[in-house]
Order: sequence, then C-alpha cells, then structure tokens
Amino acid sequence: MTMRRAHCRRTALAAVALLCCTLTACAPRPWEEAIDERATAKVAALLNRTSQAHPEFPGVLMRTVTPFPWDRLFAFRPGATGRDVRARTGFTFMPDRKVLDEDNYLLVFARGTTLAKVVRLAFNTDHPLDYEGGKEYPADSYLVDPEGDGILRLREPSEFRRLFDTAARDSLVEKVDGLDNGDHVAIGDLGFSWDHMRVIEPSDLKKKTGISYPKDVYQPFDNGLMVFTSEGRTVRIVEMRDLDFRKEDRVPWHGRSWSSRVQIAQDDHGRLDLREP
Repeated sequence: MTMRRAHCRRTALAAVALLCCTLTACAPRPWEEAIDERATAKVAALLNRTSQAHPEFPGVLMRTVTPFPWDRLFAFRPGATGRDVRARTGFTFMPDRKVLDEDNYLLVFARGTTLAKVVRLAFNTDHPLDYEGGKEYPADSYLVDPEGDGILRLREPSEFRRLFDTAARDSLVEKVDGLDNGDHVAIGDLGFSWDHMRVIEPSDLKKKTGISYPKDVYQPFDNGLMVFTSEGRTVRIVEMRDLDFRKEDRVPWHGRSWSSRVQIAQDDHGRLDLREP
C-alpha cells in the first residue's frame, strides 16, 4: 500500500511538472523581447551626437547612425498598433492590439525580407528625430537639421540632393577667395566631368531643369545655383553664395549657357563676373 501510494504521488508530481512546462512553453513572450537594447543605445547615442552638429543640407545618411546592415526602415510614432506594424512590415513580433506608448518611437529595420533590428526610442531622452509615422524609408535616406534646433528630420533621397555638391561649392569659394582686383580664374576642374554650365535661380530650377529642391529642408535664401551638364545630362548642382555672386549681378547670366572654359573675373571694384576667354 505504501509503495502504491508513493508511485501515485510520483506520477502526480510528474504530471504537475509536465503541466507547468507546457504552460510555460505556451505562454506568450512579451513583444519587447524583439527590441535590441544594445542597438537602441548605439542609435540613440549617435543620433544625439549628430543632432549636436546641426547638419545642414544635404545632411548625413541615416546609415551613419545605424551600426548594422539594413536596406529598409519602417518608422512608427506613438499610437501605432501591432496591426499597423504587421501591415506595413510583414513582421509579427508585436501583438495586433498592442499600442505603442505615448513617449515611444519604434524603428523597424529590414534587410531583404528579414527583420534586421527593432529599435525603440524614448521621446525627450534619446529622440532628436522627426519622421512621418508608418512610412518606409530606403537605405539612402538622410538626416538634416534645417532649423538648427537639434531636431533631425529624416527625409527620403531626391534627385536634387544626389546632384547637390558641397565639395565643388567649397572649391569654388576657394577660387573666389584667392582673387584680387583685376584677377580671373577658370572654374575648371571641380572633381567631375562637365561641358556646359547655366546659372539658375532656385525659384526657376524646376521650370528649367525639371528638378525641384526640397523646400522643407533646403533654404537657398539669396544664393544662386550653377547647374553643370555633360552631353546634355545634369551632373552636378553647385550653390553660388550671394556673398560672392550677388543676386542683382547674376541677372545678366540668366538664360546663357557657359562652356567649360568659363572664367570668374574680379573687377577693380571687387565685383565678380563670368566671362568666356
């Protein structure tokens, strides 16, 4: 009788243990386990460092603040649900009825069809980032701080940004700064091949080239634009500082196409002009 009772007890304990294991295995895991805390900390630190630099247009690539490979980014704002995340990304790590808390911003990175990283940023702590909620951003999206307020705007790439050349602008400024009254210098080699150049005001850019600039993140003020072409194809857009090339002085250049031999000349009064040799 004692042996039988002991056997029944062992059997009952085993059943309870099995039941506990089964319940534990079947219990839903919290969706927050999908969040990569280490990646979140790195991205937050890099975003804050970038925001302190106040990057002007053309800004910096989003890839510079994400130390892991990805090719698509889905960005969600507070109030988004797990169903929203699943519908946009195809990933099911977040329960459909779960709602993103008020102060949480979710970045879902994908590489191909694979979930690469999930990053959750806290507003006012590590979130100097503004973006369109629910939007998919490609890997060459960029960050820019047009207002100088430390808030980074995440924007999709554009044709204007791809052609906008700050290195050529700096080279042009260096050439101009080296001029004395009566001197001239060829625009010449700016680091790319070109055969013609036109001076276009930003307000006329779309009409004359079909290329528009992103008005929310690029502010030309009174600066002009040099549009360089090679065999009829636009290859670069270079900003002309109003400090050097005053808006009123640029008027006679409108509508004219300059060859690759064009020179910048400075007259006896310090005014700059363009001329063909």
